[in-house]
Amino acid sequence: MTRFLLIVFLCFIFPATLAQATEDIPSLQDIPLLKKEAAPGRAPEPKPLPQALPEQPITWDDKTVATLRTIDKVSARTGTFDIPVGKTMKFGKSLFIRAEVCRKSGALDKPESSSFLRIWERKPDQEKPTWVFSGWMFASSPSLSAMDHPVYDVWLVDCKNAANTSAVTTLSDEAQPDKAPVETAPASDDAGD
Repeated sequence: MTRFLLIVFLCFIFPATLAQATEDIPSLQDIPLLKKEAAPGRAPEPKPLPQALPEQPITWDDKTVATLRTIDKVSARTGTFDIPVGKTMKFGKSLFIRAEVCRKSGALDKPESSSFLRIWERKPDQEKPTWVFSGWMFASSPSLSAMDHPVYDVWLVDCKNAANTSAVTTLSDEAQPDKAPVETAPASDDAGD
């Protein structure tokens, strides 16, 4: 019996209700914005597209301090450190970080900070240090150029001119490994490129 009532409803009552509900909806041809208003036999004039502004190159300002955030995955120790450009800092038991260049985009540009970092490791049982990372890091996209290390993570937070006195770290005299990595930092006069 319920099947019979369902079939009657779907076949007779539902279509009539649907037809009444759609009577009030205007067709697309009745909408004034969609009507074509052109002279007979002529196509309507296309509206000109707005002109795109040429993209301006980003201006980069060299800064004197790189602010880095670090994590020791074993001890879950995190920290934020300010490293002066051209100086080396020791993190953890064996990691050394050196900021070669730190640049920040101009005030009118899209906010971005980038730094060329050299990171190497010297384990207590090793005579010579080994390279861990050498390249550009970007504050807005840390995963774009990430350091791959099983114990430590390092990423750039900001570039600035004055160091925060509470975040200044003890600097190290550790020398970089003998063989430089393939990627090298550009000269400081390439800041506008």
